[in-house]
Amino acid sequence: MEIEINLIEKALKKSAEKGQLTYDRFGLEKLRDKINDELPDDFKQLGKRYLYDTVFLAIQNGKKNGNRKVSLNRSCLDSIVYYLGYNDIDHYRQAQVPMISKEIFPIEGNWYSVVRCNSGLHQLLLSPVRIMANNNNVPTIELRGPHRHYSGNINWAGGCINSLLTSNDNIKSIHLCFKIGLSKKPKIILGVFSGISSGGDPIAGKEILMKSEEEFSVMQNYIVPLSDEPSAKYSWIPKPIFKYFEDYNKCYFKIGHASTFDLNDL
Repeated sequence: MEIEINLIEKALKKSAEKGQLTYDRFGLEKLRDKINDELPDDFKQLGKRYLYDTVFLAIQNGKKNGNRKVSLNRSCLDSIVYYLGYNDIDHYRQAQVPMISKEIFPIEGNWYSVVRCNSGLHQLLLSPVRIMANNNNVPTIELRGPHRHYSGNINWAGGCINSLLTSNDNIKSIHLCFKIGLSKKPKIILGVFSGISSGGDPIAGKEILMKSEEEFSVMQNYIVPLSDEPSAKYSWIPKPIFKYFEDYNKCYFKIGHASTFDLNDL
């Protein structure tokens, strides 16, 4: 999983401090033994050099390259923070990022945005989405389209989140609103979007977010044929999603033709 460098570095330093060990190769190799000694049977035991060769060096290389996150094994992260008194890595992150509310925290991570193709073609459009806290601990959402990258801050009220996403070239924007309710581990989130179509007209429609365990950096944009029997290539997409977008007329809301901009347009 991807985790913020500052959070895992803090956990590693706190663990070394708790064990009264130095924050270097020698100390981290001894820390591994202290952590393993306290782990319940269902937690992953850490390898002898894991804390230094994998975690410590990943932190140093990430900082050197200007990265904000590193990719590490979730089970090993669970083991590290258990030593500090947390149930798992999610529990630790929630404690370190208090600005992310209990409603928003369960949807942190990577998703696929799914919408019906606006042109009327029998296609679904999938785009990578990432929900996380930025450097100021403000919840944000990113959407990587085939041509533009969008981002915006998240607001929430009444069990819903909403965000105005602006493209990286400041040319286009999209407004998103999703119902998140009280679910602790949602796999599908229903919502709507609004914006301006490629033809320059106001447009709105329904959209879903589908949870993904892929790293954001390797997620792709997909154009998926809309079919009652999806091909094996897209078997990873649940069939109810295809049914949800089956009727084009229920997927979009558009205004009528506007030319005179008076009552004659109604």
